[in-house]
Amino acid sequence: MNKTVFITGVSSGIGKATAEYFLQKGWYVAGTVRTQKDLELFTPSDSVALFLLDVTDSKQITKVAKDVILRFKTIDVVVNNAGYGLFGPFEASTEEQIRKQFDTNVFSVINTTRAFLPHFKENKKGTFITVASMFGRITLPFLSYYAATKWAVEGFTESLWYELNEHNIRVKIIEPGTIKTDFFGRSIDIAKNMNGSFNAKYSQRIFQELKQKAQTGEPAERAAASIYKAATGPAWQLRYVVDRTAKLLLAVRSLTPVEVFLRIMKKNV
Repeated sequence: MNKTVFITGVSSGIGKATAEYFLQKGWYVAGTVRTQKDLELFTPSDSVALFLLDVTDSKQITKVAKDVILRFKTIDVVVNNAGYGLFGPFEASTEEQIRKQFDTNVFSVINTTRAFLPHFKENKKGTFITVASMFGRITLPFLSYYAATKWAVEGFTESLWYELNEHNIRVKIIEPGTIKTDFFGRSIDIAKNMNGSFNAKYSQRIFQELKQKAQTGEPAERAAASIYKAATGPAWQLRYVVDRTAKLLLAVRSLTPVEVFLRIMKKNV
């Protein structure tokens, strides 16, 4: 029997690549998009269905979860993929931007997990996969709010690994590093007051460097393959590091005293 995966944010990047990857593997795919236009991204069929969803709206999440379960009957895997990145000096972001950052990257994960958990408990099985980032375990300048959300998601998910294990529900974290997507054009936001900050020139340089690295990063399909591996792999494995950049930096972080690691990173940024 074909299995079904639910993925948030399939209109582009890792989400779209993941939806396509699972379809190629013979899975049913339920995906969410933000706009009416994006509903046309996949050819309608018995194997795929798209749903409009603003992941910052908890009531919408609850409704879409019910609609997805009604449509496919059994959901085997939930992938929390939708994300938003806020870049700039800490003091330059507005309260509205900060709230959007946490609503999108943290509370959407919590609310989506909450919406599907009763279904998994009833079926006595299921897998939650959350796309975090290597910035959930390391940081760079001017990513304070973005990194804070990814660290929060890492902590939330790791705790759930213990909590849901007794219910035969698996919990996984995906940690991409430098992946080639349109994240910097579609999902990134710049602190409103960045140009007036005393760190303006420094932050602009870092932004351009990150953007350039993203343009030459590994393909989104690499992340999609990691997500599929998490969906079908060993129950005990919590973290899946996606690409060479993330593997290198996270390995150095784990083997190096924190103060030494920070000095190494500072010399290179």
